[in-house]
Amino acid sequence: EILKNNEVNRIVFLSDGEPENDTLTDINVAIDNAKAKGIKIYTIGLGIENTVLSNMAIDTGGKSYEGIEASELPRVVSQATSPHSN
Repeated sequence: EILKNNEVNRIVFLSDGEPENDTLTDINVAIDNAKAKGIKIYTIGLGIENTVLSNMAIDTGGKSYEGIEASELPRVVSQATSPHSN
């Protein structure tokens, strides 16, 4: 969501698989940057349940949607991007 002053206050992160070991450092940096800027990360695990996705959301005050089927994506993305979500 872009605020009036062009600041982002949330990121929706969609994944359909496990992260590779060399991406975990990048993910941790992204989490730290998001927390420092007050950005919540909402994660969507397409057909998967994943601890990394859950931690991204929990650590930044967002929400994790796991095991989501493709047919559920419109509803879940709408929830994650709603101004009234967490």
